[in-house]
Amino acid sequence: MLDITLLRKDLDSVIARLQKRKTPQAFLDVAQFTALRQNAKPCRSAPKCCKPSATA
Repeated sequence: MLDITLLRKDLDSVIARLQKRKTPQAFLDVAQFTALRQNAKPCRSAPKCCKPSATA
């Protein structure tokens, strides 16, 4: 199992360690993870923009 905290703090070392395994794991989509992290940053700084409206 991957530790989300470690992924957030040191993604490069996690990728390097996964690639060193005898059978590398292909389940970590680095591009998608990075894009999700970039999209989440505005929500942490201004949570009102990301909350669903009550009328939805």
